[in-house]
Amino acid sequence: MKWKFVLTTVLFGILLTSCAAEADIETAPPATEPAETAELTESADAESAPGISAAAESLRITEGGEHRLTGTYDGMVTVDAGTDDVTLVFDGAEITSSGKAAVYIRSAGNVTVTLAEGSTNILTGKKGIHSEAALLLNGGGSLTVTASEGHGIIAKSAITVTDGTYSITAAKDGIHAENETDPILAEILLTGGNFMIVSDGDGVSAAGTLQTDDTNGLQLLVNAGGGAENAEPHADDMGWGGGRGFFGWGWDSSAETEETADENAVTSFKALKSDGDMILNGGMFTLGSAEDTIHTNANLTVNGGTYHLSAGDDAVHADLALTINGGMFQIFESYEGIEAKTIDVNGGELHVKASDDGFNASGGTSTGWNPMAAEEGVYFKVSGGTIFLDADGDGLDSNGDFIVTGGKIYVAGPTNSGNGALDYGGEAVAEGGVVIAAGSSGMAESFGANSTQGAIMVNTGNQPAGSAVTLTDEAGNVLAEYTFGKTFSNVVVTAPEIVAGGTYTVTAGTYSETITMDGLLYGSGGGMFGGMGGMNMGGGRGNGGGKNRADREDVPAMPEGEVPQMPEGFDPGAMGGGRPGGMGMGGEPPQMP
Repeated sequence: MKWKFVLTTVLFGILLTSCAAEADIETAPPATEPAETAELTESADAESAPGISAAAESLRITEGGEHRLTGTYDGMVTVDAGTDDVTLVFDGAEITSSGKAAVYIRSAGNVTVTLAEGSTNILTGKKGIHSEAALLLNGGGSLTVTASEGHGIIAKSAITVTDGTYSITAAKDGIHAENETDPILAEILLTGGNFMIVSDGDGVSAAGTLQTDDTNGLQLLVNAGGGAENAEPHADDMGWGGGRGFFGWGWDSSAETEETADENAVTSFKALKSDGDMILNGGMFTLGSAEDTIHTNANLTVNGGTYHLSAGDDAVHADLALTINGGMFQIFESYEGIEAKTIDVNGGELHVKASDDGFNASGGTSTGWNPMAAEEGVYFKVSGGTIFLDADGDGLDSNGDFIVTGGKIYVAGPTNSGNGALDYGGEAVAEGGVVIAAGSSGMAESFGANSTQGAIMVNTGNQPAGSAVTLTDEAGNVLAEYTFGKTFSNVVVTAPEIVAGGTYTVTAGTYSETITMDGLLYGSGGGMFGGMGGMNMGGGRGNGGGKNRADREDVPAMPEGEVPQMPEGFDPGAMGGGRPGGMGMGGEPPQMP
């Protein structure tokens, strides 16, 4: 069999043939380990055998420097350079391997894979690139990777990508970094590049930190685990809402899929995932996944970027702290939109569609018989930015406190009385910003007594989709306004201009009421029986202020007409002029591959 390749070593200046003028030559296969050397270990996770048989590889690189690959290679390309730094320049290379990987970097210092300007390169194997060393990918060419059994690109250390065009199809993760000895070394940094990843597992997964910096036009399109339409049913899809679970027993809807006895089984289906912190400083992301689209087991900080998300579970999830300082989010589909133990929204624009809770601040420890017990250290705080939310469960749900000091929040809450537009286990405090929350009246909550700006809650009667809610002062100035694409029967509004002694008019569809504030709160008190403490009993939570559990015989029936009646043909997911089920998001998201 003939072998076709060109290998150029810049560092050592070695000529492989006396015909130096030839750019692409045919020669015998390079020298390899003796035939008796052990075959490549058939391990699902590592390729660490002491040698590789001649039959398994087409090219072995044993010295550092720059090596240019062009032409067709039938077999695995292996780098075994000790501690030397190695640069592989792919310049029209097509590598097809029946071994464990198309390119296997067994040993090296640092490895750079450069895609030559304008070149097209193809890797086909059980894995695409497997590196035991730190890996840097750059260049102005393209790379297509097909991994039939494993990860598309995997390194046992850091992976950095600065530019290039990548099309990756993988039976496991598209890009994967891991290190069993020190997971913190397995970080991923994406500063540029155009990616299209279709993975049976995660799209991009790091055992350490995952960071994006849009310094060179980063674009990432991922379809993980078959996309949102391939999501498993949720254990708590019982009509009770997912914020606290059933009577305080919380199910963690974002937990990993249970491990199976098969060590090769794919058990995680997320678009972006990290075990360490995740920092998103920019980029353009179109992400679809059977589970969470953006997930970290640690802290998540978003400083910028554009995000089109369709999730089978949470669109954005952090086990610990989530901080959003900027960025444009359009969450077209999710079970719970955004979830973390603590949530701080300081900026950005967020459009969120959720079939359960829109925002959920939860530490996963709300257990016991008290469904309203607050979790220690849990809060949701908004100090800036703009939030447009459409939730079929609770709209803004905190198992601890809910604090608003700035920004604008518009909540199209549930149309059923088993959930509320606002739901919290601690206290809700308004210190600034504008909130208009419209939803059902059965479990409605408003802001509490520690607020420093006024809040008004009223039952409006059943108002149809397309009704506007407007708050005006005595002079007719509009203080807050929003048009909702869902039916509602209760409205909560707070704005900095609401003060004790002021007179205001709330208009919601056909409902209108002029209110003079004797204090800072009207029609609410907050908490389980908050409706009993307000000035206007009609603005309370109904049913004596208690949360309605329709299936419990010991709870009195709701007064006739309390539960909103849906108009014939009404679609509870429809929101304004955007995508069906969306919230005026400007049309369909980019198509998944």
